[in-house]
Amino acid sequence: MECGYYPSGRDGDLKLGGARGCEPSRWNDYLEYRKVESPTDPDTPKESDPDETPVDNGNRAMLMLEKSAPMTVIAGNNLTYSFTLTNTGAGPARNVEVRDRIPAGVNFVSASMGGSLVGEEVVWSLGELAAGASVTLTLEVMVPANVAMGTVISNMAQAASPDDVNSPVKVMVWMLR
Repeated sequence: MECGYYPSGRDGDLKLGGARGCEPSRWNDYLEYRKVESPTDPDTPKESDPDETPVDNGNRAMLMLEKSAPMTVIAGNNLTYSFTLTNTGAGPARNVEVRDRIPAGVNFVSASMGGSLVGEEVVWSLGELAAGASVTLTLEVMVPANVAMGTVISNMAQAASPDDVNSPVKVMVWMLR
């Protein structure tokens, strides 16, 4: 059976996965919207509802978040975290948001690209990130002078988009003071 071919007048379920050459990535090539009429049903024609069956055409977003910070910081100085968010998928990521909870014991100083402090988190609302595109963000915090030597500062950030089925993606950074 060829992918997408279903003989006229035949009853039963249409299965797209069993035919040779009918990989999920090709399903979009064969799906159609059809009217169905029946001589025994007085309420014809009936139309299938294309919104009822979502099709994954392989053009989805896939976010990758990388984060870096210096290995150490001296108490009383600022610490800058750098993030690189990349959409490695084949489709755009819409409504992209990056969140980073401010580590305990440090103070927010600034965030690039419109990042703003909301409660204890810095939030970047980035809109759309095209397939293959990257954006670099920075977060600057101040480590108070009274933080004890040897203190470990841990920090986690996450990025999310409704177009990435693996959202949110998270990244963690530890550093010694």
